[in-house]
Amino acid sequence: MNIQDKFYYLMGGITALLLVASLIGFVLKKNIKKESSISVIENLNTRINAWWSMVAILGISYLLGNNATIVLFAFISFFALREFITLTPFFLTLIKSDHWLKFLLHQE
Repeated sequence: MNIQDKFYYLMGGITALLLVASLIGFVLKKNIKKESSISVIENLNTRINAWWSMVAILGISYLLGNNATIVLFAFISFFALREFITLTPFFLTLIKSDHWLKFLLHQE
């Protein structure tokens, strides 16, 4: 069994889990009538839909080849670093003083 077969098994397993989760979310949405529970079920279904999107993007990048997957992870890493920099107190002082960092983060 090569790495590509393992990837297809992994994606099949994740797809099966997401199908089960989507079915559970659908059944809960149809059967739950309490107002406090409706917002929780909507949040659950929103998160499941986000996972569908993430799995689809990863699968498409894998099918496009190694370069597409590397570029995808480069973008993910850049946005994670950007989020880290904006949330770290030390970097907040740099943002106020360093114009190059403001330019990179697109902040005013």
